[in-house]
Amino acid sequence: MFHDREERVAATVLNDTQALTTAGYAVSWLRQLPLIYTAEVALDQAEAFVARMPTDKLGLLFLEAGEVVQPDPDRLDAYQTHAGHRRGQWPSSPEISAAMFERYNKKPSP
Repeated sequence: MFHDREERVAATVLNDTQALTTAGYAVSWLRQLPLIYTAEVALDQAEAFVARMPTDKLGLLFLEAGEVVQPDPDRLDAYQTHAGHRRGQWPSSPEISAAMFERYNKKPSP
């Protein structure tokens, strides 16, 4: 039974790694032991985006036409911003609400 579990973990790790790599993530292995796989996953585009964003914009949501967007760091003045506040309100939309309900109503897999 142990070997079956080990093989299932290894197969899952391989599938996840292929999916992440296909999506553009770089996977760097920190540890590969039976049943213990630890990877550092980074997306080159995300690192470049973060490097271009000014630090005074940290933590802000950027909105365009009322929709949350990933901003273009060269056009930050073109967006409306929303700063988070303790006990504040998250700007909502039907898509956000539907995604939240879908996640919370999902039954755990066996």
